[in-house]
Amino acid sequence: MMAPGGPDTYSCELTAYVSGNYGELVTNIVRASGYDDDGMRVFDDDSATVTITNVPSSIEVIKDASPSSLNWPGGTVTFNITVINKSLVDTITVTSLTDSIHGT
Repeated sequence: MMAPGGPDTYSCELTAYVSGNYGELVTNIVRASGYDDDGMRVFDDDSATVTITNVPSSIEVIKDASPSSLNWPGGTVTFNITVINKSLVDTITVTSLTDSIHGT
């Protein structure tokens, strides 16, 4: 029961998983209803909207050489290349890997 005319309030918290596609608005509506002491129905509702935003995708490329130093006139070097998906939500498809000296 809530007393009349005062700061008598009821509060609660609801935690929910919300998902959608980039740009979507997800609206959640709550309705409180009850009866007054004369038996008359009372109600009100309100909503809160969550915007689903885009998360930028990114990759990181790491390249190293082994050995990193050669005696003259040169020799065989192994280049190790690692591509890391740094995205929090997106799957990345690598469509090309081009080396500045040795090509694709």
